Amino acid sequence: MANSPKFSDLYGYDFAKIRDAAEKLGLQSISTPEDVAKVKNYIDNPGSSFQALLNPPSDYTKPFEFQTGSQALNPFQLLINQSIQRDIQSPNLRFKPTPITTKPSPTKQYTYTDPGDKFAFGVKDLQELRAQGVSDDEIKYIASQSAQVGPKALSELNLAGTLENYQGGATPDKTNPNYTYTDPGDKDVFGMEDFRELYSQGVGEDVMRYVAQSKGNIGDVAKRVLGLEKGYKSGGQTPGTIKPSTQGVKATNFLNAALNKARNVYTTQEDFDKANVGERILYTDPGDKGVFGMKDAEELRNQGMTDEDIKYFASTQGKVGPKAALKYGLSGTTDASGSSKTNPNYTYTDPGDKDAFGMKDYEELYRQGVGEDEMRFIASGQKRVGEVAARLLGINAR
Repeated sequence: MANSPKFSDLYGYDFAKIRDAAEKLGLQSISTPEDVAKVKNYIDNPGSSFQALLNPPSDYTKPFEFQTGSQALNPFQLLINQSIQRDIQSPNLRFKPTPITTKPSPTKQYTYTDPGDKFAFGVKDLQELRAQGVSDDEIKYIASQSAQVGPKALSELNLAGTLENYQGGATPDKTNPNYTYTDPGDKDVFGMEDFRELYSQGVGEDVMRYVAQSKGNIGDVAKRVLGLEKGYKSGGQTPGTIKPSTQGVKATNFLNAALNKARNVYTTQEDFDKANVGERILYTDPGDKGVFGMKDAEELRNQGMTDEDIKYFASTQGKVGPKAALKYGLSGTTDASGSSKTNPNYTYTDPGDKDAFGMKDYEELYRQGVGEDEMRFIASGQKRVGEVAARLLGINAR
């Protein structure tokens, strides 16, 4: 009589191949000898061969034999089944909760039998406790003491923690394991409010991706920022100029005709030479015509104008380039097609790393109601743009 198929028969197969076969066969899990046989037959097509990329971890080497009743399945099988049943970008990552140190006062007596995966706190555990009227604070405490929390339970409890890689491969991003996640904004949706709350506390991208995907619904912008948008390409059109705002720009004596009529600006050398005045400024628009940029500023500075004089002069022009706007602290609006409503009178202090546009810069501008077109304009004036900020704005990092 032939031996009954057992889960260890699949140990030599590529993890992704097992998942793909189970999904194509419509299996929600691999729990019976028949499931194993179906998956193995699907993979073992005539003429096919696969490199044995998947080996069980050293502590999971005991061969699996199907169990009955309340006995637990082999841990490695459970990890496969969990992976089949969730859409997590990296199936090798598991969430290790940060233990809550203060035990809440019990509200009532309960019985906890650890009904699901014996190596993780999951939905079955959550359901058993909630059915007995246990408070979420108590459940969060119980779950935080476990070695692993499943994604669906995590999406309900919003626990803090870190990611571990149990199959080898890349180490997850460094992260703050003691964050507070309140699930701001729309519930059951991971959006930019969720991203900002976690990012401001030093939570790494890998953890944010895991938390976001555990919810099953991710906002379009948050999906782009976390690198989860399929087919997304950066490098969109960046506005080249802004129309400067004059609000808060101080009119200087050097160019204020009402206060000092002797100082005038001439646009041609001929008019400049003919003028019989004591102090004159020649402005030939030396850079891109019609745009005030760094070459224009240099021409004026070489004739004795101060930075405040140049800032005031630039604010009276129709268009200002990104480096000049950054240098002289000018705000404004772009004329980009489809530009969103924006506050033209922002203050940009270049927080964080100087000469770089990152998330601190984004947050400073976002809080002031500055639109994405204007942020792209500001970022284009910096030497470097961070990876996350670049994904958020749809431009290339550098």
